[in-house]
Amino acid sequence: YASIADIPGNVDMVDIFRGSDAALGICKEAVNLADDKKIKVVWMQLGVVNNEAKEICEAHNLKVVMDRCPKIEYSRLFGELGWHGFD
Repeated sequence: YASIADIPGNVDMVDIFRGSDAALGICKEAVNLADDKKIKVVWMQLGVVNNEAKEICEAHNLKVVMDRCPKIEYSRLFGELGWHGFD
């Protein structure tokens, strides 16, 4: 989708898989649509770090994760890292 607004229905998590410089604009859109789309979390992938974007989200009660991969974190939490070549 070109924007969060274009996504039909609710959005549990906004996953930013773009450059750090794009995160601010995406986070501003997420904040503006949080109530309508039921957004609760903004996740910035590995290598994506933008402290200003994080602060804006947190100021509007959105949880933020930066510089992490959901797949790796899921595997780490549930003991499946070995399946992905991490030991």
